[in-house]
Amino acid sequence: MKPHRLDSVSLVFGLLFLSLTGWWVLGQVVHVSGSTLAWTGAAALVGIGILGIAASIIGNRTRPEDRPDEPVDI
Repeated sequence: MKPHRLDSVSLVFGLLFLSLTGWWVLGQVVHVSGSTLAWTGAAALVGIGILGIAASIIGNRTRPEDRPDEPVDI
C-alpha cells in the first residue's frame, strides 16, 4: 500500500467529532455545567483555528530544491 499525503481538513474534522463524542461520554459520567461547556467549546474552536492557520503557513513553504528553475508551459 502506498503512503499518501496527510489530509489536514479530514484530520481536523475527525478530531473535532472525536472530541465532541468524548465530551458527550464525559457528560454522561460526570455532571458538566452549561457555562463550562460553552467556555471549553470556545477554547477548542480557537485552538482549532490556530492549528489551521499554522498548518496553512507551514504548508505553503516549499524547499528551494522543489522549485523549478524556469516556468513550465502547459
